[in-house]
Amino acid sequence: MSDALLVVETRERGGALGTLRHALALGRRAFVVTGKTVERAAPLLRQLHKPVVFSIASEPTFDMVRTGAERARGCDLVISFGGGSAIDTGKAIAMLL
Repeated sequence: MSDALLVVETRERGGALGTLRHALALGRRAFVVTGKTVERAAPLLRQLHKPVVFSIASEPTFDMVRTGAERARGCDLVISFGGGSAIDTGKAIAMLL
């Protein structure tokens, strides 16, 4: 079982930054999974201290998830930002931590 926390919100102005404040009370080192346009996550990334960003451009594959999980080692918080592929990838990575 993972000690990571997965924060998922996709609506524009949907309160993700408010949720982030609660999540950061549980951990500081964030692993952020985004879609191919990382710039969309800029407001979120500015709130984090040295986040590890993992951008995906397509449906997740096993190799992508394994690579993401390796890069997420040492992180205590997984945040998925974007559409379904980013969310699915973030959930799978969080489960492997």
